[in-house]
Amino acid sequence: MPVEEFASARALKEQRAVHNVEIGVVKEDGNVIWTSVSAAPVAFPDWKVVIVTSDISERKRMENTLRESEKRLRTLFQKSPLGIGLEDFESRFIDANEALCAMLGYTKEELLGKTVLDITHPDDRAMSTTLLEYMITGSNRGYSTQKRYIRKHGSSLWVNVTTAPVTNSAGVFTYGISLVEDITERKWAEENIRRQNLELTFLNQIGQVFNRLMPPSEIVELLYSSIGQVLDNRSLYIALYDETSQSISFPIYTIKGKHRGPFSRPFGNGLTEYILHTKELLLIPHDQEAFLAEHHIDAVGEMLMSFLGVPMRVGNEVLGVIALQDYEREDAYQAGDVELLGTIARQVAIALENSRLYGEVQRELNERKQAEHALRESRDRLAHLSHRLVQVQEQERRHIAFELHDEVGQTLAALSMALEGVTQATKDAAVREKTAGLKDLVRSLINQVSALSMELHPRDLDALGLVPALIALFRRISTQTGIEVDFKHSAFRKRRLTPEIEISAYRIIQEALTNVIRHSGVKIANIRLQLDGDSLWIQVQDEGQGFDFQKELNDQDSLGLLSMTERAKQIGGRLSIETAPGEGVLVTCTLPLR
Repeated sequence: MPVEEFASARALKEQRAVHNVEIGVVKEDGNVIWTSVSAAPVAFPDWKVVIVTSDISERKRMENTLRESEKRLRTLFQKSPLGIGLEDFESRFIDANEALCAMLGYTKEELLGKTVLDITHPDDRAMSTTLLEYMITGSNRGYSTQKRYIRKHGSSLWVNVTTAPVTNSAGVFTYGISLVEDITERKWAEENIRRQNLELTFLNQIGQVFNRLMPPSEIVELLYSSIGQVLDNRSLYIALYDETSQSISFPIYTIKGKHRGPFSRPFGNGLTEYILHTKELLLIPHDQEAFLAEHHIDAVGEMLMSFLGVPMRVGNEVLGVIALQDYEREDAYQAGDVELLGTIARQVAIALENSRLYGEVQRELNERKQAEHALRESRDRLAHLSHRLVQVQEQERRHIAFELHDEVGQTLAALSMALEGVTQATKDAAVREKTAGLKDLVRSLINQVSALSMELHPRDLDALGLVPALIALFRRISTQTGIEVDFKHSAFRKRRLTPEIEISAYRIIQEALTNVIRHSGVKIANIRLQLDGDSLWIQVQDEGQGFDFQKELNDQDSLGLLSMTERAKQIGGRLSIETAPGEGVLVTCTLPLR
């Protein structure tokens, strides 16, 4: 500082009191002492000026510390990866950092003119108003919540908002500070897992339902209501194809929630006929008119914005079509919807085929009772139909099991790896904890898919053979039901049998064990398996409640006994069941190996 700026020099020069001139004095050790100097001229012979000094070093140090702190806070505010906003008493933004502006798509100047409610999703505004009022006028305590914001261009995003009040020395609210985290991707992952879990549960349920024999009319009604649990069925139709009469019936046909069916029409040149002809699913995401013109298909009714049609196919035979239609939205159906509807269609096709085949079996049985002279012919046709029924069941079970394992299982595994990547990429403890929970849920889904796949078709049977597959089955049954299996086998020595023999033996033992679980009331079952020359000998025994064999055999709902007997007969085997009420059950089966 120049000498003329000293407080004493200015006081003498200006002939007035000069106050609080700050001067830094460097000591010998290099430290600086800050002083505040005040001076005033006086009219005494030996005095020209009076000087008063005070040490302000501590105050200067605190001021420097405060400035550095403010600088760090400002840097943190501006550069934080989380959005940060300051809101006044009316919840209007008075400041916002770069992250928050980028998150919402506004410039800082645009955002400062808005309130928190202006950018809040309409469905979340009531909740936000309650929380803000409670913080400002109530407890002066902050809050944390998940809600949706609306970006400048109209799209929404999910955020986690933590807001705290800043009060003055009297404890009165001055402004609020909010930390905003974009959790849209996390919400999407949670919703995706929730949807997949719902779909897996749904597929498992309808798989069990459609495994029961029902008339076609009940199947299509159940199908319509079931689809409504996971997809929009307001505009849906189910078409059944009759090749003999070359006609198509529509037992279910709804447009925008209104039922238009049932009705039928001759085979023509519409979208349904196109799917029946190609035997492939058809997805028209938009511009139906151009698709119809390109493939020379007749337009029927009002033009659609989106269309998804899936054939109900068993092997190479198409039984009908399930179609979803949207009159309002383009791209209404995504890849997940296509896969889900395709899986449903395959299960329904099996149910329809089983119903048709079982109906034919029943008709043949009735004709057999009415016409003794055609007994042998009826038996041959019954055996053929029954064999066809089992073949279709096994083929489709195997197909669905492989798709569950290879497609759904791999998708869940990829999702698990993605969640692991999210965990590794973040240091946020809350995010890591949430993703850890999601990974546990994905692992649970993977286990459910694996169990369902194994139930439909045991891969061990293809890869390792009958004995290892049975051991795996017994372990699962023991774990699930608590029933122990005393299993003894002999003369196998890693020998493989033909696939037809192995699957028949496996299903017979599986059905016999199912009866033990459901009806016997015991905790142990005895199973013996032996190769005897050119035959495979099977015995399943329990010492449980037993039953009236003839009564159960005459019961049309008792399909288990019929299934075991027919499986043995189809490959030239014999099966007998010895039981009576209170005397347990002994199932003995002999299957020829040639």
